[in-house]
Amino acid sequence: MYSHGIAAIALAEAYALTQDQDLLAPVKSAVDYSLKAMNPRTGGWRYDFASEDPGDTSQFGWQAMLLNSASVSNAAPLGGHHRVLLQRFLDSVSTGKSGGLAVYRNLNPPSRPASEQASVAMTAEAFAMRTMLGLPMSAQATLEAKQMLLSQLPGSSEPNFYYWYYATLALFQSQPHSEAWTLWNQSIKRELLATQVSQGDDAGSWDPRCIWGGHGGRIYTTALGCMCLEVYYRYLPLYQSDSLTSP
Repeated sequence: MYSHGIAAIALAEAYALTQDQDLLAPVKSAVDYSLKAMNPRTGGWRYDFASEDPGDTSQFGWQAMLLNSASVSNAAPLGGHHRVLLQRFLDSVSTGKSGGLAVYRNLNPPSRPASEQASVAMTAEAFAMRTMLGLPMSAQATLEAKQMLLSQLPGSSEPNFYYWYYATLALFQSQPHSEAWTLWNQSIKRELLATQVSQGDDAGSWDPRCIWGGHGGRIYTTALGCMCLEVYYRYLPLYQSDSLTSP
Protein backbone atom coordinates (compact mmCIF):
# COMPACT_ATOMS: atom_id res chain seq x y z
CA MET A 1 0.00 0.00 0.00
CA TYR A 2 2.94 2.36 0.54
CA SER A 3 4.18 1.66 -2.98
CA HIS A 4 0.71 2.09 -4.43
CA GLY A 5 0.01 5.33 -2.55
CA ILE A 6 3.26 7.07 -3.43
CA ALA A 7 3.23 5.93 -7.07
CA ALA A 8 -0.38 7.03 -7.41
CA ILE A 9 0.43 10.45 -5.94
CA ALA A 10 3.05 10.86 -8.67
CA LEU A 11 0.42 10.07 -11.30
CA ALA A 12 -2.17 12.36 -9.73
CA GLU A 13 0.29 15.22 -9.41
CA ALA A 14 1.41 14.74 -13.01
CA TYR A 15 -2.20 14.92 -14.14
CA ALA A 16 -2.87 18.01 -12.02
CA LEU A 17 0.11 19.79 -13.54
CA THR A 18 -0.32 18.74 -17.19
CA GLN A 19 -3.99 17.74 -17.62
CA ASP A 20 -2.64 14.94 -19.82
CA GLN A 21 -5.74 12.89 -20.63
CA ASP A 22 -3.68 9.71 -20.91
CA LEU A 23 -3.21 9.91 -17.14
CA LEU A 24 -6.86 10.36 -16.24
CA ALA A 25 -7.94 6.69 -16.35
CA PRO A 26 -4.90 5.47 -14.36
CA VAL A 27 -5.49 8.12 -11.68
CA LYS A 28 -9.15 7.13 -11.38
CA SER A 29 -8.17 3.47 -11.13
CA ALA A 30 -5.60 4.28 -8.44
CA VAL A 31 -8.14 6.23 -6.41
CA ASP A 32 -10.67 3.41 -6.74
CA TYR A 33 -8.08 0.93 -5.47
CA SER A 34 -7.29 3.11 -2.43
CA LEU A 35 -10.95 3.60 -1.59
CA LYS A 36 -11.59 -0.14 -1.79
CA ALA A 37 -8.60 -0.73 0.48
CA MET A 38 -9.84 1.75 3.10
CA ASN A 39 -11.23 0.27 6.30
CA PRO A 40 -14.96 1.08 5.97
CA ARG A 41 -15.36 1.40 9.74
CA THR A 42 -12.33 3.47 10.74
CA GLY A 43 -11.32 5.27 7.54
CA GLY A 44 -7.75 3.99 7.84
CA TRP A 45 -5.32 1.89 5.82
CA ARG A 46 -2.75 -0.71 6.69
CA TYR A 47 -0.06 -2.55 4.72
CA ASP A 48 -2.43 -5.07 3.18
CA PHE A 49 -5.28 -4.44 0.78
CA ALA A 50 -8.68 -4.16 2.49
CA SER A 51 -7.25 -5.05 5.90
CA GLU A 52 -9.51 -5.38 8.95
CA ASP A 53 -6.85 -3.52 10.92
CA PRO A 54 -7.97 0.00 12.02
CA GLY A 55 -5.01 1.48 10.17
CA ASP A 56 -1.98 3.64 10.94
CA THR A 57 -1.26 7.33 10.52
CA SER A 58 1.81 6.85 8.34
CA GLN A 59 -0.08 4.82 5.76
CA PHE A 60 -3.03 7.21 6.03
CA GLY A 61 -1.02 10.26 4.97
CA TRP A 62 0.02 8.92 1.59
CA GLN A 63 -3.44 7.63 0.72
CA ALA A 64 -5.08 10.88 1.85
CA MET A 65 -2.64 12.92 -0.24
CA LEU A 66 -3.56 10.83 -3.27
CA LEU A 67 -7.29 11.37 -2.69
CA ASN A 68 -6.77 15.09 -2.17
CA SER A 69 -4.58 15.54 -5.26
CA ALA A 70 -7.01 13.61 -7.46
CA SER A 71 -9.92 15.59 -6.06
CA VAL A 72 -8.52 19.11 -6.46
CA SER A 73 -7.58 18.33 -10.07
CA ASN A 74 -11.14 17.02 -10.66
CA ALA A 75 -9.77 13.67 -11.77
CA ALA A 76 -11.72 11.90 -9.02
CA PRO A 77 -13.65 14.25 -6.69
CA LEU A 78 -13.70 13.13 -3.07
CA GLY A 79 -17.20 12.30 -1.85
CA GLY A 80 -18.68 13.41 1.45
CA HIS A 81 -18.89 9.88 2.83
CA HIS A 82 -15.19 9.27 2.37
CA ARG A 83 -14.33 12.70 3.75
CA VAL A 84 -16.24 11.77 6.92
CA LEU A 85 -14.23 8.55 7.16
CA LEU A 86 -10.95 10.45 6.77
CA GLN A 87 -11.88 12.75 9.63
CA ARG A 88 -12.98 9.74 11.72
CA PHE A 89 -9.57 8.18 11.40
CA LEU A 90 -7.71 11.38 12.25
CA ASP A 91 -9.93 11.88 15.28
CA SER A 92 -9.17 8.31 16.40
CA VAL A 93 -5.40 8.87 16.48
CA SER A 94 -5.57 12.37 17.97
CA THR A 95 -4.39 12.96 21.50
CA GLY A 96 -2.92 15.65 23.71
CA LYS A 97 -4.64 18.20 25.92
CA SER A 98 -6.31 19.89 22.95
CA GLY A 99 -6.27 17.03 20.45
CA GLY A 100 -3.46 18.51 18.38
CA LEU A 101 -1.04 15.59 18.73
CA ALA A 102 -1.20 12.23 16.97
CA VAL A 103 -0.06 8.66 17.47
CA TYR A 104 1.02 6.03 14.95
CA ARG A 105 -1.78 3.56 15.71
CA ASN A 106 -4.89 3.26 17.82
CA LEU A 107 -5.98 -0.37 17.99
CA ASN A 108 -9.09 0.59 19.95
CA PRO A 109 -10.51 3.57 18.02
CA PRO A 110 -13.39 4.29 20.46
CA SER A 111 -10.80 5.12 23.16
CA ARG A 112 -8.46 8.12 23.22
CA PRO A 113 -4.78 7.14 22.90
CA ALA A 114 -2.34 8.20 25.60
CA SER A 115 -0.55 11.46 24.87
CA GLU A 116 2.76 9.79 25.73
CA GLN A 117 2.42 7.78 22.53
CA ALA A 118 2.34 10.88 20.32
CA SER A 119 5.34 11.50 18.06
CA VAL A 120 6.50 14.51 16.10
CA ALA A 121 6.33 12.62 12.79
CA MET A 122 2.76 11.43 13.24
CA THR A 123 1.66 14.79 14.66
CA ALA A 124 3.13 16.52 11.60
CA GLU A 125 1.45 14.07 9.23
CA ALA A 126 -1.98 14.33 10.87
CA PHE A 127 -1.67 18.14 11.06
CA ALA A 128 -0.74 18.33 7.36
CA MET A 129 -3.63 16.11 6.31
CA ARG A 130 -6.22 18.04 8.30
CA THR A 131 -4.99 21.26 6.74
CA MET A 132 -4.83 19.98 3.16
CA LEU A 133 -8.23 18.28 3.36
CA GLY A 134 -9.83 21.28 5.05
CA LEU A 135 -10.92 19.25 8.06
CA PRO A 136 -11.75 21.04 11.32
CA MET A 137 -8.97 21.74 13.80
CA SER A 138 -9.37 24.12 16.72
CA ALA A 139 -7.01 26.99 17.38
CA GLN A 140 -5.88 25.23 20.57
CA ALA A 141 -5.16 21.99 18.72
CA THR A 142 -3.26 23.86 16.01
CA LEU A 143 -1.12 25.60 18.62
CA GLU A 144 -0.46 22.31 20.40
CA ALA A 145 0.68 20.68 17.16
CA LYS A 146 2.94 23.60 16.25
CA GLN A 147 4.54 23.65 19.68
CA MET A 148 5.42 19.97 19.41
CA LEU A 149 6.94 20.39 15.94
CA LEU A 150 8.96 23.43 16.99
CA SER A 151 10.30 21.50 19.96
CA GLN A 152 12.22 19.31 17.50
CA LEU A 153 13.55 21.54 14.75
CA PRO A 154 15.79 20.14 12.00
CA GLY A 155 19.31 20.01 13.38
CA SER A 156 18.27 19.43 16.98
CA SER A 157 18.29 15.63 16.76
CA GLU A 158 19.02 12.75 14.37
CA PRO A 159 17.94 13.64 10.81
CA ASN A 160 14.46 12.37 9.94
CA PHE A 161 13.55 13.26 6.36
CA TYR A 162 10.10 11.71 6.72
CA TYR A 163 9.26 13.94 9.66
CA TRP A 164 10.86 16.97 8.00
CA TYR A 165 8.68 16.59 4.91
CA TYR A 166 5.34 16.40 6.69
CA ALA A 167 6.25 19.16 9.16
CA THR A 168 7.33 21.42 6.29
CA LEU A 169 4.07 20.70 4.48
CA ALA A 170 1.94 21.22 7.60
CA LEU A 171 3.52 24.49 8.74
CA PHE A 172 3.61 25.98 5.24
CA GLN A 173 -0.01 25.07 4.60
CA SER A 174 -1.16 26.31 7.98
CA GLN A 175 0.23 29.86 8.11
CA PRO A 176 3.08 30.62 5.70
CA HIS A 177 3.70 34.06 7.20
CA SER A 178 3.70 33.00 10.86
CA GLU A 179 6.63 32.96 13.25
CA ALA A 180 6.33 29.17 13.44
CA TRP A 181 6.84 28.78 9.69
CA THR A 182 9.70 31.29 9.66
CA LEU A 183 11.54 29.41 12.41
CA TRP A 184 10.96 26.02 10.80
CA ASN A 185 11.85 27.29 7.33
CA GLN A 186 15.17 28.70 8.50
CA SER A 187 16.04 25.42 10.19
CA ILE A 188 15.03 23.09 7.36
CA LYS A 189 16.83 25.11 4.68
CA ARG A 190 19.98 25.29 6.82
CA GLU A 191 20.02 21.54 7.38
CA LEU A 192 19.19 20.53 3.81
CA LEU A 193 21.77 22.84 2.27
CA ALA A 194 24.46 21.89 4.80
CA THR A 195 24.00 18.14 4.36
CA GLN A 196 23.47 17.88 0.60
CA VAL A 197 26.41 16.15 -1.10
CA SER A 198 28.25 18.72 -3.21
CA GLN A 199 30.99 16.66 -4.90
CA GLY A 200 31.57 13.30 -6.52
CA ASP A 201 29.22 10.80 -8.10
CA ASP A 202 26.56 11.43 -5.46
CA ALA A 203 26.54 15.22 -5.83
CA GLY A 204 23.08 16.68 -5.37
CA SER A 205 21.85 13.81 -3.21
CA TRP A 206 21.60 13.32 0.55
CA ASP A 207 23.39 10.53 2.40
CA PRO A 208 21.06 7.95 4.00
CA ARG A 209 22.56 8.48 7.45
CA CYS A 210 19.24 9.23 9.08
CA ILE A 211 16.14 7.60 10.59
CA TRP A 212 14.81 5.07 8.02
CA GLY A 213 17.77 5.79 5.74
CA GLY A 214 19.03 2.24 6.15
CA HIS A 215 15.75 1.00 4.71
CA GLY A 216 15.21 3.46 1.88
CA GLY A 217 18.77 4.36 0.94
CA ARG A 218 19.96 7.37 -1.01
CA ILE A 219 16.89 7.45 -3.28
CA TYR A 220 14.66 7.74 -0.19
CA THR A 221 16.57 10.60 1.44
CA THR A 222 17.05 12.48 -1.82
CA ALA A 223 13.41 12.16 -2.87
CA LEU A 224 12.19 13.44 0.50
CA GLY A 225 14.80 16.21 0.54
CA CYS A 226 13.51 17.37 -2.84
CA MET A 227 9.92 17.08 -1.65
CA CYS A 228 10.70 19.32 1.33
CA LEU A 229 11.98 21.99 -1.06
CA GLU A 230 9.13 21.41 -3.50
CA VAL A 231 6.56 22.42 -0.89
CA TYR A 232 7.25 26.10 -1.58
CA TYR A 233 6.40 25.82 -5.26
CA ARG A 234 3.99 22.90 -5.75
CA TYR A 235 1.60 23.42 -2.86
CA LEU A 236 0.03 26.83 -2.45
CA PRO A 237 -0.92 27.62 1.14
CA LEU A 238 -4.53 26.82 1.92
CA TYR A 239 -5.43 30.50 2.31
CA GLN A 240 -3.42 31.79 -0.65
CA SER A 241 -4.45 30.94 -4.20
CA ASP A 242 -3.32 33.93 -6.23
CA SER A 243 0.47 33.82 -6.07
CA LEU A 244 3.35 31.61 -5.06
CA THR A 245 5.28 32.22 -1.87
CA SER A 246 9.06 32.48 -2.19
CA PRO A 247 11.22 30.35 0.12
